[in-house]
Amino acid sequence: MTEKGRPEKHNCLLVAAFDFGTTYSGYAFSFRDNPTNIHVNSCWTSGFSQLMSLKTSTSVLLNSAGEFHSFGFEAEEAYADLAEDGEHGGWRLFRRFKMMLHNNTPRASVTNLHARDTLPSSARGRLINKSSVGVTEADVFYVITVPAIWDVRAQQFMRKAAEEAGIPAAQLKLVLEPEVASIWCEGELEAAYMVVDIGGGTVDVSVHERNDNGTFKEIHQASGGAWGGTEVDKLFLQTLADIFGEETMKRLREEMMMDFLAILADFEIKKRSHDMRTRGLTMIKIPASLKEFCEEVKGKKMADVVKDSVYGESVVYKAPDKLRVPWDIVKTWFDKSVNNTIHHVKHLLEEPNTRGVETIILVGGFAESTYVQERFREALGDKHIIIPSEPGLAVLKGAVKFGHNPAVVASRIMDYTYGVRGDLAFDPKKHKEEYKIVNKNGRVMAKNCFVKFCSINQEIVYDETFKHTSKRLSGSKKSSKLLIYRSRDSSPVTVSDSACEKIGHLTISYSEEDIEDDDFKIETSLTFGDTELWVKRKMLKSGKEVDLIIDCLDHA
Repeated sequence: MTEKGRPEKHNCLLVAAFDFGTTYSGYAFSFRDNPTNIHVNSCWTSGFSQLMSLKTSTSVLLNSAGEFHSFGFEAEEAYADLAEDGEHGGWRLFRRFKMMLHNNTPRASVTNLHARDTLPSSARGRLINKSSVGVTEADVFYVITVPAIWDVRAQQFMRKAAEEAGIPAAQLKLVLEPEVASIWCEGELEAAYMVVDIGGGTVDVSVHERNDNGTFKEIHQASGGAWGGTEVDKLFLQTLADIFGEETMKRLREEMMMDFLAILADFEIKKRSHDMRTRGLTMIKIPASLKEFCEEVKGKKMADVVKDSVYGESVVYKAPDKLRVPWDIVKTWFDKSVNNTIHHVKHLLEEPNTRGVETIILVGGFAESTYVQERFREALGDKHIIIPSEPGLAVLKGAVKFGHNPAVVASRIMDYTYGVRGDLAFDPKKHKEEYKIVNKNGRVMAKNCFVKFCSINQEIVYDETFKHTSKRLSGSKKSSKLLIYRSRDSSPVTVSDSACEKIGHLTISYSEEDIEDDDFKIETSLTFGDTELWVKRKMLKSGKEVDLIIDCLDHA
């Protein structure tokens, strides 16, 4: 647990946003005096293909000593060069590691991906120095985007990574990706609307309603799943493995990394191209190394390998370097992801509080796919489908605007019921006998109760605070832990209920004066309605206040 101040309304000269995507990442910034004039990095170019992008690949290369070497396309190219020369021993290339934080597995992520390896302070410093002459670190307010469906523990890991990289806690704010995307698209919005953020790893769906004062409120809690564009990549690569063999693809990855990455880069272009709307044949470029490995592994000519595969004559090898794939196969790469997303959106639109939604905004890198756009229009033809210019940058640019005015999100819908473990007056209608205790004042109490702060699906306004007063908690003389729980149940009775889950704890420290005071009481305040959960502890007698952070990564 650390005692750090919550980022309050800032007066920084510049807001800089980082959008760490599963597949691609980018940054943007704008100045306080002209917040809508947002600057993005000039085009990154992949050395593997003609892919031009305003984002770079989410790849980090560490040298054999575990030190940062490079990020993005540069990291992939450097590792590929090392691998082809056989000099990559001990070097580590991390790609698409963001999804390690999905499915509530932050502790495993801490083990496999140290926070300080994510974004080195040296790289961050170069960004500021190159982009804004005369701007110091103290002048910058940083914003980092996270999926709305991420667990609080994954969010805390992202914050910890940023702080270990050198970003001051008081100058950092996490923002929810679909929320900030809607901020960027606000000029095209109607009263009630849905934002579908289709990224590389996840699909995030938020439903908002505009207020008359220019702010907006959430009318349905954020939802979604792991249905992003990387699922398409997995099925595409599985098709190649089905044709050429797992051993062939393994050799390509290990011995000719540059050619393997070139296949993915070329496919990324194909995914977004207008060809996907024509539903014709798709030509996949095959590097010479893949042909060579395939013929060595299979012991026959490439054309015969393809013809003898599970796809028979439907997939054709066109010498010297093309694979012709018919639409009915290409379609299968996309449909699992797209079907899951559309099904989820339709289900949400049937909810009572979303039936007035007529506008759907598609954003995110995968939303650039013309096939994805077409499928949405076919499936939801009665809705107004909006695809902003450069949908892959909507989150990034919206994050910059949000950084200048975080209060633009007036209220949110709680995703869980939140509370702490404590003792409440025993009620035989609610509490089991096994939980009955008598405290030192002779009162009959129930132990291990869920002391509720707020309920699932409750609308919480920005900065709304809930308070809980207690005497000094049991534990050591100078500190104790307050356990924080959440539940999908609106009214859990005890923290041992099946729907309850411990998400972390607060460590509360005491002074000698506090310990000696028999009437010593603590007021714990949890502030919701922001993108993160904030906690303040107040000593009621002295009035002393300390900001606390829930430790969600250590459940000891």
